[in-house]
Amino acid sequence: MFQNIFKEIIHDRTFVVVLLIFAVLSIALAVATAAQISPSDLQLPIRYSSFGVTNFYRDKWYYLISFAAIGIVIFVLHTLIAARLYAQKSRQLAIAFVWLGIGLIITSYFTVFALFKVVSLSQ
Repeated sequence: MFQNIFKEIIHDRTFVVVLLIFAVLSIALAVATAAQISPSDLQLPIRYSSFGVTNFYRDKWYYLISFAAIGIVIFVLHTLIAARLYAQKSRQLAIAFVWLGIGLIITSYFTVFALFKVVSLSQ
């Protein structure tokens, strides 16, 4: 089933270009995030809440690896869903869904690097 969808997608130049942009941004997010992770024995502030007893909640450094993986997970899942939309619904809906994923990756950039600013304050 995916082989037929893949053959259709390969011939659609616009869809392939949008997917390539999405792939480059996702891989760049994963690499940039992984490059900023540094192992240490310190407990790093991971999240902030004004509702708890403490405002900053702390965790080990390897919690940050999940932020490096989120770009790849978003790319894989959005690409599979977009391919399914391309085959069953319409080309325009699939392209719009990939652009939505690109917006999600850009939002993830801002979120991840804001988190790393907070982490850098404690080191």
